Amino acid sequence: MDRQKIIKNRWIRINRIFIILILFVIISLMIREYQTFKDSITYFNQSSFEYRSHEIEHEVDNRIEEINSVQDELLQNFRDELQEKVIEVDFFANRVVENSDESLTLEEKREIYIETIYQYDIQEDEYLFFAMDMDGYSYLSGLTKNLEGTDISYLQDAITQRYFVLDMIDVIENSEDGQGFIDYYWMKEVGGEHLKKTSFLYYNEEMELFIGTGIYEVDYIKSVQNELFGRISSYYSGTEDYIYVMGYDANVIFHPIDTFDKEALLDIKTIDGVSFHDYVLDELQDNEFTTFEYYFNVNGEVQRKTAYIRSVDDWDMYIGKSFVLDDLLLEQDEYFNSIIIDYIVFNVFTLFIIVGLVVVLKKLINNNFNDIQEEFSNKNKYIKEMSFRDSLTGLYNRKYFDTYLDSIKNQIENVTVIMIDANGLKLINDTFGHEKGDELLIQIATISQNVFDKGVHFRWGGDEFVIVDYCTDEESLKETISLFHKECRKIEIQNFTLSASLGYVIGSIKENDVYAMLNQAEIMMYNNKMHESLSTKRQVIDNILNTLYNNFSFEEQHSENVKKYALRLGSELKLDKEDMNKLRLASLMHDVGKIAVADDILTKREKLSAIEIDEIKKHPEKGYRILSAYPELSEYGNYALTHHERYDGQGYPRGIKGEEIPLFSRIISIADAFDAMTSDRVYKVAISKEDALIELNKNKGTQFDPKLIDIFTRIMSQKAKVSKKVVTKKKAL
Repeated sequence: MDRQKIIKNRWIRINRIFIILILFVIISLMIREYQTFKDSITYFNQSSFEYRSHEIEHEVDNRIEEINSVQDELLQNFRDELQEKVIEVDFFANRVVENSDESLTLEEKREIYIETIYQYDIQEDEYLFFAMDMDGYSYLSGLTKNLEGTDISYLQDAITQRYFVLDMIDVIENSEDGQGFIDYYWMKEVGGEHLKKTSFLYYNEEMELFIGTGIYEVDYIKSVQNELFGRISSYYSGTEDYIYVMGYDANVIFHPIDTFDKEALLDIKTIDGVSFHDYVLDELQDNEFTTFEYYFNVNGEVQRKTAYIRSVDDWDMYIGKSFVLDDLLLEQDEYFNSIIIDYIVFNVFTLFIIVGLVVVLKKLINNNFNDIQEEFSNKNKYIKEMSFRDSLTGLYNRKYFDTYLDSIKNQIENVTVIMIDANGLKLINDTFGHEKGDELLIQIATISQNVFDKGVHFRWGGDEFVIVDYCTDEESLKETISLFHKECRKIEIQNFTLSASLGYVIGSIKENDVYAMLNQAEIMMYNNKMHESLSTKRQVIDNILNTLYNNFSFEEQHSENVKKYALRLGSELKLDKEDMNKLRLASLMHDVGKIAVADDILTKREKLSAIEIDEIKKHPEKGYRILSAYPELSEYGNYALTHHERYDGQGYPRGIKGEEIPLFSRIISIADAFDAMTSDRVYKVAISKEDALIELNKNKGTQFDPKLIDIFTRIMSQKAKVSKKVVTKKKAL
C-alpha cells in the first residue's frame, strides 16, 4: 500500500513537472507572441503616421508646383501683352504720321508721332508710354512730354546702381529687330519705394526714337495670387481637409473657416508653448519646409495636430496642411482592438493544445504581421510613385527627373535628350476649352511613348515634354522623329491637326551637365519651330477657316463675298501686292471669333435676346485672342478685333473712331455690311444691291468711312451699269 502510494506520488510529481514544463514552454511562447504583437502595433503606428505625413506633403508640394506654373504662365501673358500694346501704339502713331504732309521734317514728324502717343496715354489711362532717342534724350515720359528732349542718360537704377537708360539703348542696339525686354527698379509713385519693373522697348527707324511701356512685378504677382487662390478655394469645400495660406505678416490669405483671422493665428501654440506663426518664420529662415506639432482650438475642442509647411519663394507667405493626431490615435486604437482579439484567441487556444500547435499559431501570427508590413510598404511605395507622376498624362513629372538621373548615371554613359513642344495648346484652350487642351497633351504623350518606346518620358511643364532615350544613332533617331511627326498628323482635335516642334542632343551624361544638354535641345526645338513657321502659318489658317466653315456653312460664302468686295476697294485704293494679300487674308478671317460662339445663337431664326446679342458682340475679341495665339497671325487678330468699330466711335468692342480704326478694318466693315444686306440668312431675306448701297450711304460718316463709301458706291454703281448694258445687248440679240 505504501509502495503504491509512493509510485503514485512520484507519478503526480512527474506529471506536475511535465505540466510545469509545458506551461513554461507555453508561457515562453506567449511572451514571444506578445513581443510580436507589440512590434506589429508599433509598426502600424509608425506606418500610419508616415502615410499621413506623405499625404499632406504631397498636397502642399502640388500647390507649390501649381504656383510656379501659374506664375510662369501669367508672366508670359503680361510680357506678350506689353509687346502687343507697344507695337499697336507705334502702328497707330505711324499711321497718323503717314497721313500727314509728306514734306514734313523729321522734327515735325516726331512731334506728330509723340503727340499721338501722348493722346493715347490720356485716353486709355492703362499704360504710360515713354519715348527716347538713342542719345538718352527723353521726349515723352508718362503724361509729361518735351518735344525738344531732356537728357536723362544719367538716371540710375536705385537698387543695382546701373544706368538703366543706357541699358535700354544697349537692348535696342544689340537686338536684331530693334526690340526687346529690360528689367530694372524704378518708383511706381513719385517719392515711393523702388520696385522691380519689366518694360518692352520698340525702335522706330523712321522717327529715330524708341518707345516703350512696362509693368511692375507687384502688379502681375497680385494677378498670379488671385488666380491661384481662386483655384485653391475651389478645391476645398469643407473644414475637414484643407490647405491654409498665411502671410509672413500673420495675415490670413486663405483658410476655409470664416472666423479664422490674424488674432486666431497668433493664438495657436506649438506643443512646447511657442507661437505657431513665430516658430514657422524662424524655421523657414534657413529651411524650405518644416514639420512640427501644435494645438488648435476648434469650436472649444483643443486638437493636437501635425503640420507640414512650405515657404512660397519671393511672396512672403507660406502654405501648409495638417492632420489631427487624435484621429490618427483613434485609428491606431481601432487597429489595436482588432488585433488584440486575435492575440487573446490565439493564446487561449494554445493553453489547450500541444506545444507543436503553439508553434504553428506563432507562424500564423508572424505571417499576419508580415502581411501588414507588406501592405503598408506597398502603400508607401504607391504614394511615392504617384508623387513622381503627372496626373494628366501619367508620365513622370519634373520632380522625378533628378532622381532618375541619379539612378542611371553609373549604368549608362551616352543618352539622347529630346525636348518636345506641343503646338497650338493656347489656341485650343482659348477656343474650345481646357478639356480639349488636355486631350491635345494626352495625345502628344501617347504618341511620344509609342514612337520613342525605349525612352523615359517626362511632362516638363505646360506644353513641354522631355524624353531621355538610349538610342544614340542619329540616323535612326531622325527616322523615329519623322515617324513621330507622321503619327501626329493623323490626329485631329476640333479640325486642328496635331503638331509639335522637337529638338534633341546626343551626349555623355558623365561628361556633360544634363541641364546644359537640355538647353541645347530646347534651342534646337525653338529653331525648328521658327523654320517651320511658314508651313505652320498656312496650316493654322486652313485649320481656323475649316473649323469656321464646318460649324457654319454660310460663313464660307460670306467670307468669300467679303474678300471679293474688300479687294475691289483695295484695288481702287491702289494698295501694293503685299497689302492686297494681307487684305485678302484679313477678309477671310475677320469672323473667326464665331468659332467660340454657340451654334444655336448664330443659327437662331427668332429675335435674339439682349444676352445673346452681347454674346455675339464678343466674337471680335474672341477672334483677336484666337489669332493672337500665333505670332505670325497677330496682325490679323487686330483686324478681327476692330472690324465692328464705327467711324463715329460708337462701335464695339473698343469704341475707337475715325482713322484710329485700321484701314483694312474700315474696308472689311463696308464689305461685311454690304454682303450681310444682300445675302439671305435664316433670320432675314436679302435686299437688292441698289437698296444696300442706299443704306451704306445713309450711314456714311457715322458707321462707315465716308471716303471709302464714296469709292465703294462708285465701284458698285459702275459694275451695275456694265451688267445692265450686257443684259440689254443680250436681249437685243
